[in-house]
Amino acid sequence: MRHRNSLMLSVAPALVACCGCYEQFEREWTVRGRLVDDMTSEPVEGLEVTAALTWSDGSTTFTGTVMTDELGAFEATTRFTDQRDTLCELLKPTYECVVEAPIMVRISVVQDGRVIDDVGVAARWVITDEAGRPDVVSGAVELPPVGIPAWFDETVYPCRYATSDVAIDDLDGDGDSDVVAAASFSGDLCVYLNDGEGELSRPNRYLAAKGRFRSRAVSLVTGDIDGDEDRDLVGLVLGEEDVEGGYVSSIGYVSVLLNNGNGAFAPRRVHAVDDEPLSFTMGDLDEDGYPDLIIVNSPWSTGSEPIPSIRVLMNDGAGGFSDTFTLTAGKAPYGVAMADLNHDQHLDVVVTNLYPNDLDLDNWDPDNAEREDYNGALTILPGNGDGTFAKAVHREITAILPWAVTAGDFNGDGTTDLATAGWGFWGFHSPVFEPGVSVLTGKGDGTFDAEAFHPTTWAAMDVVAGDFDSDEDIDLAVAQNLLALLVNNGDETFTMNSRAWDGAGRDSAVGNVGNSMSAFAVGDLDGDGDPDLVAANGESFDSSSTISVLLNRRAR
Repeated sequence: MRHRNSLMLSVAPALVACCGCYEQFEREWTVRGRLVDDMTSEPVEGLEVTAALTWSDGSTTFTGTVMTDELGAFEATTRFTDQRDTLCELLKPTYECVVEAPIMVRISVVQDGRVIDDVGVAARWVITDEAGRPDVVSGAVELPPVGIPAWFDETVYPCRYATSDVAIDDLDGDGDSDVVAAASFSGDLCVYLNDGEGELSRPNRYLAAKGRFRSRAVSLVTGDIDGDEDRDLVGLVLGEEDVEGGYVSSIGYVSVLLNNGNGAFAPRRVHAVDDEPLSFTMGDLDEDGYPDLIIVNSPWSTGSEPIPSIRVLMNDGAGGFSDTFTLTAGKAPYGVAMADLNHDQHLDVVVTNLYPNDLDLDNWDPDNAEREDYNGALTILPGNGDGTFAKAVHREITAILPWAVTAGDFNGDGTTDLATAGWGFWGFHSPVFEPGVSVLTGKGDGTFDAEAFHPTTWAAMDVVAGDFDSDEDIDLAVAQNLLALLVNNGDETFTMNSRAWDGAGRDSAVGNVGNSMSAFAVGDLDGDGDPDLVAANGESFDSSSTISVLLNRRAR
């Protein structure tokens, strides 16, 4: 667990370093600060603190270890041998002596003999100035920028080959939330059973696709497909399959794995869908008690517009799907979600579109395009409750290339709002426009009023909702190679903090691109009532791919 903080230092040199003739001398620097619990804002007494000072030549000196007092304050000093300029000392005060300050100060915090952190951060404790305000140091001393509170403990578990998606559900019926991950390039679904305290088992792997670049499990959902009250698995597959001794490319299908009742699963049942499935979601569209599927397909042909296709698979009540039909939902559909958007007690479908409907792709010149020419769009398909839909409603949004969408009551007014994760546009010869999250306020009738756009540091690939800080407002977690939080302020605004965990146990501004967080699932893994996160660390194409379990410690 890593938490970057800000430290208001009082760093005092006993002597100075200058230029000219040098002699050895003893030097002293003192680091002062306060440690405050980030959940209670109370000072923390009895913590062991050691500071490390890094200098411009790359050398490091360490202070002695000191204890925080009843105010959470500490004062740590380092003494070392340096050289000074004798000419400078003789010419003072007419000659200005140059004081070399450390280029970085790092602290190590120890509680009850256990190292809490040792890389420039203070774990659960915020470092403040004398007035109790978190702040960045001034002068020549620099610390990493402030990050989100250390609400999560991270544990990394192995999966296989490009983990693409994750889900949380009680798969073995013991009352605990378990985890399943889709390993895209091996074609596996990795099932992790929970011990009840948030510790997961080694993964049991089940085949959803042939894998190894022939066919890939790109997404997954869980639900009771056959009505036996056990939670089953459905994997969305894209790729090639054997056809009469050869291969056919870009086919799509869903793999249904029925639960045996103990968290183990029967071999897959395959149901064909359209070419190039991208994403899907599950819900009871015809209200017969069995969940149905909405699948987004968007095959691309070189030099032509994308061919939109939304495939609806109705559950047959016996563990399979039938009665399929297609819908159109704007240009280049990509992400999809279900929610009751118009308060008629029926599930509606919302689809993200990479481009708005009025964009002429054949005559589009990206080199001369304006910012708004890159806007994405949403298509709303109002459900009638019988598996059919009313006329689609389209809405242009600010998010560029919106990959994902989630629904929730973000402003607490009882209506459903939407948030989309936008990839942004990164071009070599065309403009570069920022990635980010668009939050749209629902009006309660299936349409949306105000939109607020929140830029992210990197391409936003997924967004999920949960009350992560236990203040009864719904926050947003954004997958953007690392974890970013849009913290709900309770007044219809959000505060973005884009410095968090990167999928490899590190707090990083850039994330670990080879092992990046690309999808999230939300659920209570340790039974404490707080929403936890599981991340798919999805861009490693070898067997080192992983998932990250982030246990929420906010209420502790």
